[in-house]
Amino acid sequence: MTDHKEQILFKKIFSRYDQLERLRRQIDDGRLSQTTIEKLNRESTRKINEIGKAVRDHGLETPFFELIDRYALDKRQVIIVLGLLKRRLRSEAPFRTGREILKTIFEESYEILEGLSYLNDTSVLISAGIVSPEVAHKAADELLEARFKLSDQVFSLIVNTFCRFEIGSKPIVKKDTTPYRHNLDYLGDLRKLSILYRKRATKVFNYDYWDNIGLGVSESVVALERQIEDLRHTIAKKLKGAKEPERIYTHLFEQTYHLSEEEEIILVTLLFQELTEGNAYISAVDLLKLVSRDEGDLLKQRSFFAKRSTLVKNQLIVLEDMVNGKELTGEVFMPNWVIELMLKGQLDNEGKIDTDARMDFHNYLKNLESSEDFFDNLDL
Repeated sequence: MTDHKEQILFKKIFSRYDQLERLRRQIDDGRLSQTTIEKLNRESTRKINEIGKAVRDHGLETPFFELIDRYALDKRQVIIVLGLLKRRLRSEAPFRTGREILKTIFEESYEILEGLSYLNDTSVLISAGIVSPEVAHKAADELLEARFKLSDQVFSLIVNTFCRFEIGSKPIVKKDTTPYRHNLDYLGDLRKLSILYRKRATKVFNYDYWDNIGLGVSESVVALERQIEDLRHTIAKKLKGAKEPERIYTHLFEQTYHLSEEEEIILVTLLFQELTEGNAYISAVDLLKLVSRDEGDLLKQRSFFAKRSTLVKNQLIVLEDMVNGKELTGEVFMPNWVIELMLKGQLDNEGKIDTDARMDFHNYLKNLESSEDFFDNLDL
């Protein structure tokens, strides 16, 4: 299915929502007869059901509808999303009260009471981060006056879908192939590659470790693989043209240890996890999913965390809290000395390390029995 087909169906659903809102405003007019109100209520119910049918039968693998499928949103939850999207599109104030949201969907007062479950902290919309409350509300009676907005993440997901292409045209992507000037340029591209790996993992394994990245992933797995391949070639080209390759410390580090791309991604992911989130640990099994293309790949890639693997035997990563010595049950972190070499090409209070010194360092690490010995020796 194409983006154009998604836009057509989205327009149809949004049109039904606009009609529903107009019907609800008419119903709120106190001058109408009971007969007219009942007629408008029936028409409102029909619009809700039409939205539900369109969502149920969509058959599209595109951002908005993948979001619906991933969290199994029902027709009323979809209507809440549409209403909050409309508010963000048409007003500088993105919030609507719980009462405003529920009045659009429900006719009877009792139904509004039942509908409060769509807005409490344990609801799918709130717990998945699709809808954001202005503040946390503990008491149920606060939900009617509480204010909610469509989350920034989901809003960007939907808006970007429509900004990415002009209908009937192909996307134009300008690639930056400027040779690397310094290490941070290179690390920036590795960061982008890591994010593509994370998007792929979220799609392939349908899990939520990197939910802030996976939610709203518009690309198919095939498209993500193509982006990974394109970026891989771009990185190689920019490395080849680098005028001062000795300043690309992270690449020199990778060459010293003969790291594969998957091993590079593991280290870069750990690095940025610590730098951006202040959390040095990622579970081994999540990192295994990160570098695996499918379930069959999990069996091959598990060797990255074996005792004799490049990463473990050279103590580029450390596994802790393993259950019965099983590597994939452990938590993984990267020692500080590895971070220093990747970022600066040197250890604190040391001169830059040339290739021979790096190889000596590599051979030295081979003979260490544990990270404790290593740090003890450093203190001498």
